[in-house]
Amino acid sequence: MSAFVLSGTSEELKSFTALKVLAVAAKTNLSVTTKTVTEAELASLSTLATHGLALTASSNTFGGTSSTIMKVLASFSPMSNLCGQTEYEIAQVESWLTYGVTNIEVPMSALIVNNKLGGTSEIIDAIKKDMEFSLSVINCHVM
Repeated sequence: MSAFVLSGTSEELKSFTALKVLAVAAKTNLSVTTKTVTEAELASLSTLATHGLALTASSNTFGGTSSTIMKVLASFSPMSNLCGQTEYEIAQVESWLTYGVTNIEVPMSALIVNNKLGGTSEIIDAIKKDMEFSLSVINCHVM
């Protein structure tokens, strides 16, 4: 098995989305290194790398959302069981990945954009309230 390279811009490789991918890599015991590239280089790696990350193994490059890249890594390590084993478990994984994107990543991105644009504290408070609720839902399922 060849090593994987996670490519992204300098800013994107420091983001929470890249950290999620690297956390999955650690769980799978796959060798993943990071490589800083320009936007143009990233676009040349994959037309799907519109979210700022691309994963390369040998001559195959995977782009898309962090969830997509995490699933690719998990699929290369079936013993990790990160994708689930039964149809029910697979559906649960898909459901939680969607929940994470919708209820955690989107609000996190909104906070980042709000800070860059000098938004109001009311917006920050509303986003935090939504995220606290989302995290409480997760807590109910893992506790």
